[in-house]
Amino acid sequence: YLHEKTSFSVKSPISRIEKINTSQDQNNLLDAHEKEILRLLLNYGDRILEFEDYKGKVSNYIIEELEHDNIIFSNAFYKSLFEEYSKLISDKKIDIKIFLNHKDKKIQDLAIDLVSKKHEISKKWEDLHQIFIGDETKNMEKTIEKAILSLKQAYLKSKIADVNLQLSEGEDPDKELINKLTKLNKALVIINKLLGRNFN
Repeated sequence: YLHEKTSFSVKSPISRIEKINTSQDQNNLLDAHEKEILRLLLNYGDRILEFEDYKGKVSNYIIEELEHDNIIFSNAFYKSLFEEYSKLISDKKIDIKIFLNHKDKKIQDLAIDLVSKKHEISKKWEDLHQIFIGDETKNMEKTIEKAILSLKQAYLKSKIADVNLQLSEGEDPDKELINKLTKLNKALVIINKLLGRNFN
């Protein structure tokens, strides 16, 4: 999804301050979706997904999808937990007690929070961050697919906001940045269509 091209307008009336705020808002949204991926991994990592062309664990599917599109967590804390989780993946079941009793108190607290509150996310939070909760275990394929696409969408929006900010700081448009923005916008269109077609 993240290697296509499209057309767009570089010119924008938005002020630099507004662009900075937009970039910060997109990063906050990205944080929320990265945390959601961790919640799904900790609660359902060993569950089996069955798509037309895939059958395997939730954990393997999520990690493969993110690696395929070179998605790297932007939140350093969430990234460290994700990387540690990824290293533990094997044919055996992942014991989440490793995280619930983790020597790092911050990781332990987050793991306890994500596991204990898996069904307690408010409707307001769900609407605000476009995170699908509902009865998520009845259609795990849909739950996981939407979480991944939503993370990719937030990742792209964050990157687009960052590039727009960089462009606003230069007097002459940078060709490399413009090409990068072109690709990001095209990829975002694809993700938006997938989210709209499969989950509305």
